[in-house]
Amino acid sequence: MKLSVIIPAFNASATIVETLSTMQCPDVEVIVVDDGSTDGTAGLVRTRFPSVRVVSQANAGVSAARNAGIRCAGGEYVVFADADDVIIPGGLEKLSAALESAAPDIVVMRSFCNEEEHYPWKGLFVGERDYTLREIVDKAYVRGSVCGCAFRKKYLEENGIAFDPTLSIAEDTVFFAMALDHGGTVRMTDIRFYDVHVRPDSASNRLYGDFLSRIGRSVGVATRISDPSLRTRTCYSLIQGIMLAGIRMGKSAREVFEETGFGIALPLQLGDIRKGRLPMMLLNGSYSLFYRLKRLKNALR
Repeated sequence: MKLSVIIPAFNASATIVETLSTMQCPDVEVIVVDDGSTDGTAGLVRTRFPSVRVVSQANAGVSAARNAGIRCAGGEYVVFADADDVIIPGGLEKLSAALESAAPDIVVMRSFCNEEEHYPWKGLFVGERDYTLREIVDKAYVRGSVCGCAFRKKYLEENGIAFDPTLSIAEDTVFFAMALDHGGTVRMTDIRFYDVHVRPDSASNRLYGDFLSRIGRSVGVATRISDPSLRTRTCYSLIQGIMLAGIRMGKSAREVFEETGFGIALPLQLGDIRKGRLPMMLLNGSYSLFYRLKRLKNALR
């Protein structure tokens, strides 16, 4: 079996039928990991899609659910999808055909959101070929979603690559970077594969309570990336996302730093920054400047 599609699902009965309807493809294993749903998600899937494998667990979060799916997957490659998005018709067939003549460790395809390119790579990468870690880092390509990608299961297992179960926000960014960090080949392929459906109640839109502290944990995990340039780019991307979230929540730069828990000393952990007073002053000052520019832009709208 070439492909296993893993779908973590928590109370997804309102959306998962549409999601699974786009995945009826021969020789593709579809696994729904029911993460402690209370709305009958597992029963609905078993009734409507008897060929879909349902794995049930107590509620442990999306990272743990995906890890459970990886462990039981029978495919050579694992593909991730969310329970409220869809795979574009024909995408699985095209991916399976492409992997008959190539065996990269990671495959990145084209994703869309409201008909616009999501995490675009065209222009950065030319032609359908395999790229190295160094080439990916030099292009400053950071991806915030594993959906729209395929990962060779053996590559994940041999290198101990898994989703960090302590993360509930930005777990995809960290996982993708960790997968790159082990030096696998990356195939950029021009397949229209994934369609993101943005919903008001999605995790990335729930900016309340402990959101900042939860997303802040992702930066601490990302500092474990061994390649200095990849570590720096990933951490900066996460910090920028945290700052944007803070602006939307009406927080000041100082409040964001306090609530996320990484404070002004965080940049000292990033490999491409020299430990010195002037670089530190400039770097930390840029955060406040970024905030002011964003607020000015919003005020002028």
